[in-house]
This record gives sequence, structure tokens and C-alpha cells, in this order.
Amino acid sequence: MRSGSMQWGLVSNRRIVLITVLTAIFFLILSAAATPFPAAIKGTVVEVDERNQTLTMLASCDEHECLNFLACGDDYCPEPAEGLFQGSVPDPTVLTILRPGDSIEATYKRWYMDSYGEASPEPHQIYQWYAISRISRDPSTNEWRATDIFGDPDYLFTPLAHGYRVSYNITPLCSDPFQDFTCHQTTFVLIVEKNGEQIVEEILIPANNFEYHDPDGSSINVTLIKGEWSFIPSKACPCTNLIIGIWPYPRNDAANPVPSPPIPFSSVICLAALMLCGAGWILKYGRNKGE
Repeated sequence: MRSGSMQWGLVSNRRIVLITVLTAIFFLILSAAATPFPAAIKGTVVEVDERNQTLTMLASCDEHECLNFLACGDDYCPEPAEGLFQGSVPDPTVLTILRPGDSIEATYKRWYMDSYGEASPEPHQIYQWYAISRISRDPSTNEWRATDIFGDPDYLFTPLAHGYRVSYNITPLCSDPFQDFTCHQTTFVLIVEKNGEQIVEEILIPANNFEYHDPDGSSINVTLIKGEWSFIPSKACPCTNLIIGIWPYPRNDAANPVPSPPIPFSSVICLAALMLCGAGWILKYGRNKGE
């Protein structure tokens, strides 16, 4: 009798373990399906709305490669996103720099169950852009390069122009940073590289900026809008907001004066003839005056 009770107890325990494991797997799958992840798309600016602080873009897989997801499973990756997309901008500065027709890369928060594979008349509403960069083709290599970035550069694929690279380290200063999703008191360290060599590693506070001019004629300016910390940044927030601008260094015409073009020989002859005529008239006028 006791042996039968033990066997029944073992079977019961196995059932409990099995039910617990299956329940955990179910909740893990449900959690993964209910967790957004950042996805990046490329396309063209259609509209910038200063009143509503939104940007609308047309994503195109014909013009750009649709390798547009920052995280894909080993055997599963959501379909490419195409059509119109609309969301609020990371910073109002976007609205003063980007214009319709500009090529851009933008990152937003996407759910696994969303389907953006087909274009529709109305824009897909994605709530907020994580990051936006203006991109253009490098004339020498014909590869896409970013010249203006708004938001978090960690969520963009396109390399910066002129060999620049911007990264950062954020250290939380909150007493219990894991109590909330986000810690607003941080130390933000900016790291800027060019062609693989570090230019600066500097602490920035919001509204501070770093500017660098390189001997090759290029320059970069990085302004920190906010730098927060989260132990799950891709889900809790876009926690970092930078404004990055890269330009060709303006030419100093005063330091390098443009030489005057040579005077044509025919002009020299005409000028000499005018001078001789003038001299003759002066002599004649003086002689008549003396008489």
C-alpha cells in the first residue's frame, strides 16, 4: 500500500513539474510576442509637421536593402516594412533640418504581431521614432553614409560620413536603479572616433556639446539632449537623445585668396591706346592754355 502511495506521489510530482514547465514556456512565448523590439527602415521623407511634431516617411525596399531589423531569431524574422510610416520626432530640431525628399533611416518600436509588409493609403502609426538620420551616397564609394542624426545612434545601421563613429557609456546614479525601468540621474560619457582612432572621451551633461574639426576638412558636432539609463533600454524607452551633425569644413577664402584671372593681351593694347590718347589730350590742352 505504501509502495503504491509513493508511486502515485511520484506521478503527481511529475505532473506538477510538467505543468509548471509548460506554464513557464507559455508565459515566455506570450511575453516575447507582447514585447516590442526596435526595427529600422530606410526611405524618403514625405512630410514634416511642425504643429504636431511628427515626421512621415515612405519606406522602400526597392531603393534600399530591407535588412531592417535590429533583432531577428535564428529561424524567424518579420517581413520587411513598406509604405508610409508616421511618428513623433525625437527632437523638434528634426523639423528644421529635414525636408521632404531627403533620404533617411529611422528606427521605431515594433511588435512581432504587427504586419507592415504591404503599403496602405494611410500611414502606419508607430507612435515615436527612436532615432532618425539623414543619409546620402558617398561620391567616392557610392555607399550610404549618415550626416545628421537625431535620437539614439545605437539604433541605426548606416555609418557616419567621413569615418566618424559616436558611442557612449551611461552610469546610473540612482540609489536603486532597478526599482524603476528608467534612471534619470546618470553620468553620460561621450566617445567619438574617426577612422578607428579615438578623438575624445568626455563627460557631457544635457545641453552640452562637443565639436571637432579635422585636418581633412570635415567637422562633427554632438549635442546631448538627454541621457537616461534602463536595464532594458530597447523596451523601456529610447533613453538617449543626441543631435549629431557632420559637415565639410567651410573653406576659408581669406586664408586662401583666389588669384585674379590674367588680363587678355587685347585688353592691354586697348588700355595702352587709351593712356596715349589721354596723354596727348593733356599736352594739347596745356599748350592751348599757354597761348
